[in-house]
Amino acid sequence: MKDNLGLGPGGDFLYLELNDNQSLAKEMNNIIMVLRSYLLQLCDDRDLSFEDFDLEFINYGRTQMVYVLTIKGNERYTILVKQPAVEYGKLKEEYDNLHRLSKFDSNVIAPIEYRAYDNDMCKGELFVTPYMYQARCIASDRDWGMYIPEPEYRFEEFSKEQRFFVNMCMIAKLVYLSTVSKLASITA
Repeated sequence: MKDNLGLGPGGDFLYLELNDNQSLAKEMNNIIMVLRSYLLQLCDDRDLSFEDFDLEFINYGRTQMVYVLTIKGNERYTILVKQPAVEYGKLKEEYDNLHRLSKFDSNVIAPIEYRAYDNDMCKGELFVTPYMYQARCIASDRDWGMYIPEPEYRFEEFSKEQRFFVNMCMIAKLVYLSTVSKLASITA
């Protein structure tokens, strides 16, 4: 039985964030080419072939599309690809921020690598992180809640009490990370 990793196959282009000047067909092709370019580089770097990969769309956000890359059936990574409407370079800022914050807090997932593409075939950015099996994603979809992968991928709103505690914890974590980040820059 296959794991239920996320939203599933074929749905990724329903979640593209486009601006008024962008074409859905062109941006779909661009994301395909960005992912293909990355996989080709991975083939060269690790002596692999396309048959060694399984790529699944699992989620999306305002800034990126989220995929799981499984290599040879067991090694998994998360690939986050820039949404079309997001300004080129913003994903690099997020990558750098996560990388910096992960030095101060082991709960921040450190990205592994960043790739940018700006050529005749495609223009886009992505970064790769370790894959966290069946991770929950806190989000706002009408109200605060979380995406839960099993048994079916779905969004569940928090109760009023859960919202209170989640908001309090998120604010405390942001204050903590801001403080340690500022202290580190002063002592550096």
